[in-house]
Amino acid sequence: MKDAYDYSMSDTFVSETRRIPYRTGFRARQYRGRLPIKKVNALNDHDFRRYCQNGCRFPDPEQDLRDQLAEQRELIRVQALHIKQNQDALRVQALQLQELRSLLPLKHPQASARTSSGGGSGSHSVRGLDVPRR
Repeated sequence: MKDAYDYSMSDTFVSETRRIPYRTGFRARQYRGRLPIKKVNALNDHDFRRYCQNGCRFPDPEQDLRDQLAEQRELIRVQALHIKQNQDALRVQALQLQELRSLLPLKHPQASARTSSGGGSGSHSVRGLDVPRR
């Protein structure tokens, strides 16, 4: 058997024997004089919490949209920052790759064979080897 303390302390709850919600008036007793009972009981938990956090004033209905827009703008800014950092890292890697390629020796065996053989000595290159002509 559930006790009354097993239920949430919102203004409405349903017991096991009754399908119609009880109106406890808990909120109205707690916040007496600030808001009419009908208005307090009509609020759901989320709206009532926001009402209390906002200094017992109803918040601007567009505030949720403004908060969501600010959150999306922040996410976009963070993503743009990550993209810029990745692009900078790619540029640095490309420069390092270009630097490393410039340090590698050039491999042109046919060009080196022609220049080392003197051109007119009668030898030619076969599979990278200098072979005298017959």
